[in-house]
Amino acid sequence: MKYLIILYLFFSFIYPALIQPEPFSQLNTTHVLFEWDQAPNAIDYNLQVSSSPDFNNILVDIFESSTLYIEKS
Repeated sequence: MKYLIILYLFFSFIYPALIQPEPFSQLNTTHVLFEWDQAPNAIDYNLQVSSSPDFNNILVDIFESSTLYIEKS
């Protein structure tokens, strides 16, 4: 199972809610659409996907200025 965290930059305590995929869902697709709510005054978002709940094995670590990201691998 892969775990996901989206961090709002500049150490805000407001975390955008994940819209897609649903948290803890299992996916059988090659391309995965990640979509989240916009945080007020956000400049960038840090999307991290891990295969472990403690994030010792990060699979995706990107910075995105929009509220949408498609993982293609």
